[in-house]
Amino acid sequence: MNVVVKNPSAIRADVIVSAIRASDSPQVQNKLLLVIAALASLSPELVLHSVMPIFTFMGAHTIRQDDEFSGHVVEQTIICVVPALANAAQYGKIDEIEFLLASFVSAFVHVPRHRRVRLFTTLARTLGGDLSIHLILFLCGQQYVNAYMKHRMGDCSALVDFATVFLQAFSANEELDAAIKFLDLWKHIPEVPVEKDSQEFKELSSRVIFGPSIVTMTKSELYNWRKGLVSFIRHALTDAKSGSDIPKLRLKVASLILEDKNTDILLNSFSSLITYLLDVIETSTKRHEDAEILKKFHKLLGDVLGLLPIQYYSKSVNDILNAPSTSVETMKSLISLTAAKFNLEHTENAYAHE
Repeated sequence: MNVVVKNPSAIRADVIVSAIRASDSPQVQNKLLLVIAALASLSPELVLHSVMPIFTFMGAHTIRQDDEFSGHVVEQTIICVVPALANAAQYGKIDEIEFLLASFVSAFVHVPRHRRVRLFTTLARTLGGDLSIHLILFLCGQQYVNAYMKHRMGDCSALVDFATVFLQAFSANEELDAAIKFLDLWKHIPEVPVEKDSQEFKELSSRVIFGPSIVTMTKSELYNWRKGLVSFIRHALTDAKSGSDIPKLRLKVASLILEDKNTDILLNSFSSLITYLLDVIETSTKRHEDAEILKKFHKLLGDVLGLLPIQYYSKSVNDILNAPSTSVETMKSLISLTAAKFNLEHTENAYAHE
């Protein structure tokens, strides 16, 4: 509950932030962060203008600590301070959300492994999943691509493992919607280097989510980004497996359909993602997109369709095949995927008959 502060100018959150940054003592830093959190819980406006320095500091220092008290401080600061930022985002100030998440994700490898999922889940839930899940995934995807290009396969595995577990904290609808928003960001990545005086250069360089390097990338680097990010979102959505090697998202979907819980909303989310993927594939085909990237998109489409029970899968594929806009390449890919799916399904598998 917010408290009306009669003289807000008398409370200087910026002075507290300066003291936090000037101190060499983690204990003092943590206690002052709790003061900031307490102020934010009284009146979010008191700390709104100090949010970026607070989280820049936390990204560089506090979230890297591996003690219980630091973990508590981070969580309390997020829970109390972030709502002010989320509220500002409703009025179009999305840059600050992107800056906050970029500060935290850039420190990903330094965050103790066992604290990563809880940290980012708390962030996403406090900001609101619709504002944050796709951004966290997109930033992690960039790190995945950079690690892959430097042959740091351990870091690649850690990022994929994190993404799959992170997504388990959210509903099937939230996962599917995040995938659409992730791909919407992907579509903004240029195929060729951008001209310095172009409108595209201005738009890309003004978005924190893409980082400063996107406008200086070579054609080869942009290609690796485009290809690697598609691989990352596919792994994030489908690599989490149950003990019987079935994707956990597929089990979530089956459970919702069996219990008849929000089935229409779920199927609408699937329809939106499938339609979106088809649009990307068809547009990319017309532009003669690289065959490797198209292949990855066809795999992603197949994996998404594979999350559906047979009767819904069959209907979706049938609708796609009968659509006049579907290319021959997409038809071939779907027929191949369908043959493989039916070969894998067993008649005794109850899930197959849903």
